Amino acid sequence: MTDAPVPARAVARTGYLIGLLLIILPLVDTVPVLFRPHVADVRWRFGVEGIMSGALMTPLFGVFVLMAAAAVLDHRRILRLLAALSGVAALCLVAAAVLFALDMGQVLHAAPPAGRGDISSASLKALTKMVLSAMVAAGYTAVVWRASRAERTPAALEASMLVGTGRSG
Repeated sequence: MTDAPVPARAVARTGYLIGLLLIILPLVDTVPVLFRPHVADVRWRFGVEGIMSGALMTPLFGVFVLMAAAAVLDHRRILRLLAALSGVAALCLVAAAVLFALDMGQVLHAAPPAGRGDISSASLKALTKMVLSAMVAAGYTAVVWRASRAERTPAALEASMLVGTGRSG
């Protein structure tokens, strides 16, 4: 239990709910596309990957809110879990970006010459979102894992108590 004032703990606990909602709600909007899979169709895969890339920012922010709440409440196991899940997400996003790039080549090859510019620019935008999201998730993993494992020095403990997040003794 932290020495944070009661209102700070209540706000941090609310952060868990808000973080979960920020992760779940965008998935509820995008996952129904997956219910009729046509995995063999490159256009379907390309479309799904593009749609999913557009829904990455809000869940990443949700993970950040969860991490902030866990840090304020000094829930180190939750921080480690979030770091591990972020690492898995980073690897999945890298794999998705590679597959998307391969599908992009096939779609561009099959597209009429007049539409290739639009498809190319939209594809590069989606690919950029995936790569940047993977970098953010990997960054979350590294920073939060280290933070969850760090020993508290007396100076850090004193400083954290100033903002109401430290443990006594």
